[in-house]
Amino acid sequence: MKIKTSLVFIFLASFASIAFTQTLKITPKKTVYRRAVKKDFSHKKTFTIIYPKVSGSSAVLNKKIENAISYERNFDFNLKEELTETYWLENADFKTEYNRNGILGVALTFDGSGAYPSTYTKHVVVDTKTGLQVKPEDIFASDKIAALVNLLDEKLQDKMKSAIAEVKKGSAEDGAALTEMLADKKFTAENLNHFSVNDQGVTFYYDYGFPHIALALEPDGEILLSYTDLKLFVKRGGLLAKFVR
Repeated sequence: MKIKTSLVFIFLASFASIAFTQTLKITPKKTVYRRAVKKDFSHKKTFTIIYPKVSGSSAVLNKKIENAISYERNFDFNLKEELTETYWLENADFKTEYNRNGILGVALTFDGSGAYPSTYTKHVVVDTKTGLQVKPEDIFASDKIAALVNLLDEKLQDKMKSAIAEVKKGSAEDGAALTEMLADKKFTAENLNHFSVNDQGVTFYYDYGFPHIALALEPDGEILLSYTDLKLFVKRGGLLAKFVR
């Protein structure tokens, strides 16, 4: 009886492990929308949205995850307004960045044009057990947030110094302009909200907010911290705890 009981526990543990590491299926669904536009906007008669459709879990959870990674939620996007008033969007697409260990990571991209063509990308991380978007407070210890922000700001300042030095090699004038534009840039707790996750670590994305005319001077805003770097900051029992044991 003890042997049979032990075998049952082993089977259940194995099943739980498989279920935990099981990935979702994310399928693209392309939809082309047609606007009723005036002659001046004839080049904007249509726009395309490729939706991420989720399967592999319960219907309720699939829908919850789809909502968490929706364009409407993450870009404050209103389809009705885009069809009748805004006329900005040309293409919306997504890329699955991570899909295992109970974590789904998706990069959502918006391409459109007003006075200038622009592209916006939002990285979204979801807990596949709850279907909810992961926030910094879900994965980092609350008493370590300030220290984490300081570390990220140090790395950001180093990036900016390197960018200024590189630009100055080509043009002292451009170097001076970049120095001025970066003078008040600082990584804050609010910037923690934009990140992606993979097996190597967490990448944070800093938006400098440069105007379109100055984008060629904008420094790299990606900061990767390995799980070794993050060991002191990761919340016990959180989604990332398994990576820093």
